Amino acid sequence: MKLIAKHLPLLALALLVSSTELRAEELPFRVGNTILVKVVGEESRRFMVLEIKGKWVKAGTFKWFNSDQFLCVDIER
Repeated sequence: MKLIAKHLPLLALALLVSSTELRAEELPFRVGNTILVKVVGEESRRFMVLEIKGKWVKAGTFKWFNSDQFLCVDIER
């Protein structure tokens, strides 16, 4: 029982962090949108969103981006 009590604060912290992560339904864009994105360490680029899996965004045939790396996103209407 002491072992569980010892790790309870760590488990609570892990649950808190996982519950605050960005989910696909919270992204400001959807599949099919054309977006202009500034990615950390790269030039701005424009692409159409082909697929979203969690925080990963697919643009082009093989290119996936982690949305955590997006500094700025503009959705083209």
